[in-house]
Amino acid sequence: MPSRDRAPLVRDVRDDVFGLLKSSGTLAGHYCVLGPDPWRVLFTTQRSAMICFLDDGGAVLCWRGPVGASPDLDEALNLLADYAQRRRRGLFILECDEATANWAAANRFRSRWVGTETSIDLARWSVDGKKRRKLRWAKNHARSLGVTWRELHGNNRTDETFLSTVEEAWKAERADRRTDSFLRSDYRDLIELRRYFGAFDAETCVATVTCTPLNARSWYLQDLVRRPTAPRGALEGAIVLALDTLRDEGFLEVSNGPLPMSSKHGFEKPRGFLAGPLFSLFDRHFHFESINRFRSKLEPDATQDLFVVYAPRSLRPRSIWSLLHLLRTRLAFPDDDMSSPSP
Repeated sequence: MPSRDRAPLVRDVRDDVFGLLKSSGTLAGHYCVLGPDPWRVLFTTQRSAMICFLDDGGAVLCWRGPVGASPDLDEALNLLADYAQRRRRGLFILECDEATANWAAANRFRSRWVGTETSIDLARWSVDGKKRRKLRWAKNHARSLGVTWRELHGNNRTDETFLSTVEEAWKAERADRRTDSFLRSDYRDLIELRRYFGAFDAETCVATVTCTPLNARSWYLQDLVRRPTAPRGALEGAIVLALDTLRDEGFLEVSNGPLPMSSKHGFEKPRGFLAGPLFSLFDRHFHFESINRFRSKLEPDATQDLFVVYAPRSLRPRSIWSLLHLLRTRLAFPDDDMSSPSP
């Protein structure tokens, strides 16, 4: 069995991973592998593509799929499939694009549609007109109440306090928002790469927007948080400021991120003996429909379908348990005292 040295931790080859993300990132959330979680990476022979993943004993989880030059993406996927097979782990590739789903069909993996990713063309971005009137109305309402907006800076002590207090108030409103997995909301992760925008009611910061790079030319509208007492339209105004700023600086695109089970027909709950119960389990924790309802206010310029890809043998209790663990709990690094629990 190959050593894990063939799949180094991202933190040990960070510059190489960062370079590929900047040049070839296409899906929102890929940059999370630069955060404080034990992501591993497999590079293709020419190091022109890579695939990052978490390994929890019973499951290997890839978030969004491979990154890199198109001709070599299949090679990256083959490397991941081989890694999981040799270690007898279930393999799950979550929120991936159609190209990865096509690879799955050609390699006897299964895929299932799980939603869409929407994006904004910044060259055409404006809140004028009918398409974005809901955002314009919301921001105007907040402005009439005296709300103001400005960019925040994570390396500024006062601004960092604003970010911290708003995030804590948002999490305190509902206990399940304190997810500690790689899907968590934590303004401190990647603070040196992110940009932040805040809404103020008098001297109090009441809402913040966190933007994470998609690549060197585009951004991901990642975390949208507000105090329970924030005036209506405060968060929408922060979104508008973020997009206006990025447009004026010459960036190309902003992703609104994955919208689980969302299509042009609305929210579509999956059916089936296994898919239905699994979705219900995740939905109770992440509240997909509520997330989609707010983000859908930002009418997109483009959408693409998203899929989950998995090996047939991945639907075993041990692998499902490990997948749930990865989605709900932060993993320790291999050299830490803590280790991932066994089912």
